Formats: sequence, C-alpha cells, structure tokens
Amino acid sequence: SVRTRLMQMAVGNVNIGAYREAKGELELMSFDKTSEIASYDNAFSQVKKVMTPGPASVASAIHWAETNKRPVDVFLILSNYMVSTSGTRPSINQYRAAMNLPNAKVVTCSLSGNVRTHKDVEGQNMLSVVGFDDKVCRIIEAFARGSF
Repeated sequence: SVRTRLMQMAVGNVNIGAYREAKGELELMSFDKTSEIASYDNAFSQVKKVMTPGPASVASAIHWAETNKRPVDVFLILSNYMVSTSGTRPSINQYRAAMNLPNAKVVTCSLSGNVRTHKDVEGQNMLSVVGFDDKVCRIIEAFARGSF
C-alpha cells in the first residue's frame, strides 16, 4: 500500500509539515525511526486534519519557509485540490539563495488529477506528478536522493 511504502522510506527522523495557506502557518509533527506503524497512520490523519481545503500554492509554502528561516531540502506539496505552480521558479530560486541551499527541490503531487502547470516548474530539481501510488513514492524518493 502507499502508506506502507511511505513508512519504508523513513530511515531516520521524519518531520511532517502541513502548511495552512489560509492561516499562513506551518504545523509540524515529528516522528522518529522507532515509531510504530500505527504512529504513521496517525500522522496521516493529523496532516489531513490541519490541511486547509482549497487550492495549494507552492510559492506560498516556499515563501513561508524563507520568511521563517526554515531549511528544507525537498518541498513536497500533496493536494486533493488544484496545485498552483505559478511563481514557483522565482520563489525557489530566491529561497535557495537566501538559505544557501542550492539543491533544494520541489515536488508537486496532485492526488485528484487537478493540476495547473507552468513552464516555471520545468527543469532541474523540480518534479510534477499527477496521481499517487507506491511507484510514485519510489520516484519521489529517487528524485529526493538526486538519482535524476
């Protein structure tokens, strides 16, 4: 299952952040590699509870991380709603420079198939996916590790 695959990907401490665009805040939840599988199921339930319904803006999450000086290696945006990628390239480039993280990556994943893509999400260290299953988990993991 997708959840099982996500759990297998966790080899160290995992911090899950759910960005709430309507409130302009990020709620963090932390789990370590010794957490039981049930804890990960609970994590997904917690993330769903704090998610704000509506379109997801990649640029807003990146801007929040920069403003709050949060180092992020991979921005993973999962949404059941429209994923707006407008302004992503300038936002991530500014973030990379400001945070001295030249290899920060962006992954957008539209779970419902509703995606609005722009040229500014094409290129190095950016990946856009529509749909989600165990194969997508492997692709995201390989991308995050720099395999392609």
